[in-house]
Amino acid sequence: MFEQRVVGVRVKDRTTGETRVLDAELVVDTSGRGSRAPQWLERWGHGGVSESIVKCNIGYTTCEFPRTAGEFRDSIGGVVIGTPPKEKRGGACFAVEGKRWVVTLFGALGDHPPTDLAGFREFARSLPTHEIFDLVREREPLGPAHVYKFPANQRRHYEKLASFPEGFLVLGDAMCSFNPVYGQGMSVALLEARALDDLLKESRRELARRYFSRANAIIEIPWTIATGEDLRYPEVEGPRPPGFSIINRYMERAHRAATIDVVVLRRFFEVANLLRAPTAMLSPEIAYRVLLGGRRSAPPPAPAPRA
Repeated sequence: MFEQRVVGVRVKDRTTGETRVLDAELVVDTSGRGSRAPQWLERWGHGGVSESIVKCNIGYTTCEFPRTAGEFRDSIGGVVIGTPPKEKRGGACFAVEGKRWVVTLFGALGDHPPTDLAGFREFARSLPTHEIFDLVREREPLGPAHVYKFPANQRRHYEKLASFPEGFLVLGDAMCSFNPVYGQGMSVALLEARALDDLLKESRRELARRYFSRANAIIEIPWTIATGEDLRYPEVEGPRPPGFSIINRYMERAHRAATIDVVVLRRFFEVANLLRAPTAMLSPEIAYRVLLGGRRSAPPPAPAPRA
């Protein structure tokens, strides 16, 4: 016998210990990758939830630095990432309010950036280009370093369950969390929320089956992108799809071409930001440029100066 419907949530105040019940027609679990939905579903009699795990062991260290006009090529920031599998390090800097740079360094497979300033600077020095190091090598941070670590891409396959209680759904990182280097998690959660909104406007009949089917389709492309990039490191555990080595070699050439070819670079970011399917990197006009090693184009207009 299993639970057929969720009718609300029981909330416990951590300070007072007081428990209260909130009635609800629909409960959506958005509690992140630590969600206990798999345990609840098994306890309710719906069986175990299968998972896909691709370990990447990413570590981040973030510091804030003062910002002056004209820095970082007079832009609002950028990202520097080494090409797998030879390079595991990367960094990003973003201009924020209060004339500050937020600078984040990251490394895969346990090669994590230090939190002390000297180590932070040396890590920035080791990146493939010098722009981030130029920002941090002589100035003092505005506060302490902050650390975040991410062990693995994690996907829970709710769409494979034979039964699911009415009045309950799972959304966002609670269903699938991606390596945050690729910046896809919030976009996927938004797409899932929009899909749920559309389905609720249509009908509430068999909502879980319809929603998880739609969400699975939304997740598939970013999951393929994130895990495909991580699996380029031989140390990362997980099954490689057929033809992976060929695609891997092609993407290495595409990364090199993107350093001089703005057309290839733009297409790569369109795919990474879910504006196009991964197959768009293989379109004839892009493949031609990649196989040539990239074609230099006129640089884009310089941005207006920023304070």
